Amino acid sequence: MKKKYETTCKQCGEKFYVDQPCKADPNNKRKFVRACSKECTRKLKSTHMKSLHQEGKLKRDKTGIQRKLDKDELIRLYCYEHRLKAEISKILKVKQQTLTREFERLEIPQVFYRTCPNCGEVYGNPIRSMVNPNSNKFKKFCSRKCFLSSRKQTDTWIEVKVREFLNEKGVEYVDQYEVDRMTVDFYVPSKRLAIEVNGDFWHANPDIYGKTKPLHRIHPRVIAKDKRKAKQLTDKDIKLLVVWENDLKTNPDKALNQIYEVIRTVS
Repeated sequence: MKKKYETTCKQCGEKFYVDQPCKADPNNKRKFVRACSKECTRKLKSTHMKSLHQEGKLKRDKTGIQRKLDKDELIRLYCYEHRLKAEISKILKVKQQTLTREFERLEIPQVFYRTCPNCGEVYGNPIRSMVNPNSNKFKKFCSRKCFLSSRKQTDTWIEVKVREFLNEKGVEYVDQYEVDRMTVDFYVPSKRLAIEVNGDFWHANPDIYGKTKPLHRIHPRVIAKDKRKAKQLTDKDIKLLVVWENDLKTNPDKALNQIYEVIRTVS
């Protein structure tokens, strides 16, 4: 004899039997049988439709009665929580056809929002993969400025030394000053002077690399980049002073005094 599974009708409260365990399991949303007969099923649907009407979640048009969805909730799930439409349809318990229709009716934007970890601002991205940390298109920061700022959270010892010297001398400067799409370490607005504090290896100190030490494979690219920066600053009528790590190591007092002398005499 085939095994029967007992369950309870959601409409009349009577117990009845089904032939599969999934039909008696309330957690199985697809196969769970809620009513014991067609009459109870009809009454259950009618009760559910009335509750939706009272909550204002149904609209009537020429094609009949249709389910209405809340625009703010759809934007929260789709744009801010980055849910897929299949996930949203399960959460809201609607068909994907209904969800697609409501997306068009409510004009839900194709924008995915994320909070910048550097400045805390909320910014939008047109592609879902740009808010997915596992994607190669992931955009972590809202702007290049925040990206560069995040890289400068730990200053090098040579930057700290120059900053302390400028503060000691009372020089008014801007730290990590942005010019177009580049950043300089220090900028003195009154003199239109940019100060770059360069590490010997990472910027290929010409007094060391190519003379006492061979150039590294990354150095040609680094040298070309620094030349482009210098040209851009010249085009902006900004003077550039480069301070090298080796000078601050071998004779720090002389190197720092030269910085102050340039700031004092430059016009």
